[in-house]
Amino acid sequence: MALSERGDDDDALERPAFEQQAVALAAQLPQGGGGDGSRQPQAAAVAPTAAESGGDGSPKADVDSSNGLHRNISTKESLEPKLSTASSEHGSEASSGMSPPHYNAGDDIILRLEFLRTNEMKTIIRSVWAAVVVGTIILIIALYVKIDKPDSHYLEDNAVPIINLCFGGVLLPALLACWLMFFYRVYRSNLSKKRWSHRRKRAATLGGIEITLQLINCVFFIIPNAYVLGHLCSWFHPLVLWSGKYVGRADGAVMDAPLRAHWPKLSLWVVEEGTLLALTITMWLDPEETVWDPTITDCRQQNWNCHFTPAGSALLAVNVTCIVIYFLLWIFFVARALNNLKHLPYNGMRMANLTTRLQIKLRGLSITFFVLCSITYTFVKLNTCSSYIISWLGFLPMQVVMTATAIANAYMTMPKRPHQTGILQVWLQEFAWLERDIPRKKEERASSLPPDSYENFCLECEPLWCFEARPSC
Repeated sequence: MALSERGDDDDALERPAFEQQAVALAAQLPQGGGGDGSRQPQAAAVAPTAAESGGDGSPKADVDSSNGLHRNISTKESLEPKLSTASSEHGSEASSGMSPPHYNAGDDIILRLEFLRTNEMKTIIRSVWAAVVVGTIILIIALYVKIDKPDSHYLEDNAVPIINLCFGGVLLPALLACWLMFFYRVYRSNLSKKRWSHRRKRAATLGGIEITLQLINCVFFIIPNAYVLGHLCSWFHPLVLWSGKYVGRADGAVMDAPLRAHWPKLSLWVVEEGTLLALTITMWLDPEETVWDPTITDCRQQNWNCHFTPAGSALLAVNVTCIVIYFLLWIFFVARALNNLKHLPYNGMRMANLTTRLQIKLRGLSITFFVLCSITYTFVKLNTCSSYIISWLGFLPMQVVMTATAIANAYMTMPKRPHQTGILQVWLQEFAWLERDIPRKKEERASSLPPDSYENFCLECEPLWCFEARPSC
């Protein structure tokens, strides 16, 4: 009789002493205490309870795997990757537990985030930091000119729209290239009929929404600057007032919640957009009058009145308040996430820890700079033409930082075909409980990889951790 067909009592009598000791140790592990390894022995040593079964005695489908991006709430189809046939050809499931849920290159869509090398991650983070440094330099120069130069400094030439268009000419192609690459990867993955887990699909969806919004934002950053450059003294045209506005977006995400759970962020965005629309209408219909001197032929030399009305100043304050509230809410939710993760097993929430800390490193600095830029651009010498020109023509430092952040996020969340050695970072973290399981585990590890994914690489030569061999050493 095969080992997997024996009863628990007979199995226990015929096991070597070390195997009994290993199973006893496995039974003491806490429920859900980590990744694939910590769940495997429990599957063999502990029978499913009524709460853990589907009502007919069969175990309930796992809803969360160790990498944190497999969760699926669908009851019609399990998105767990299929196990290789190697696991059914060896009668040792009882001793080493259930086979881990592999990433199956033939079935599962895998995101680039899951296999980023250390150098890639450092490059992404440093790129965002570099964008923040560039934005800070631009902000300092703009503030210096606002404070030190005459009020009409930006009206006398086209320096601001020219500089903005130069930066826009770099940012827009970069965004467009990343946008095309992202959606080509999604399209190619959908054609392959592979499976999207809930978390992977949500991460890719949010990444696609963000890069699309920033692409639209960059287009409407370029339009008013091009219009001002081509039409003399057109700074107060409605096209400039509306299209040059700040475009808000919700970056945070609760991965497993439906999109309707984000209504507080959406309501904040609606308030902000309504405020900007009201501000545009107010400035258009009730502007501060400019005394026109007919003896001055160059309109740029006129004594323009760039003061805001009391209603306009109040609407500006409401707009910046919405941005600050969003910033404070972001800090609150990130702090709460870190506090929750602190009390959960790291291995079981590995991807949750990774994505949360990436949010802090990538977006923490960006959103802090965003708020600082909004406040200084808006309220430093508010009622001056210099403040108006550099603000309503697009907040250039914020465009640079937002573009870098959106591209970084889209790069990490785009689907990635498992190839070369990147995917091995996950496979090499697996282990065997007993020495006799090592051949099966190695075969299983390689079975779900296409042959071309480890060309010129000896996968069988890679070590596999074994708990039984460890005490012997």
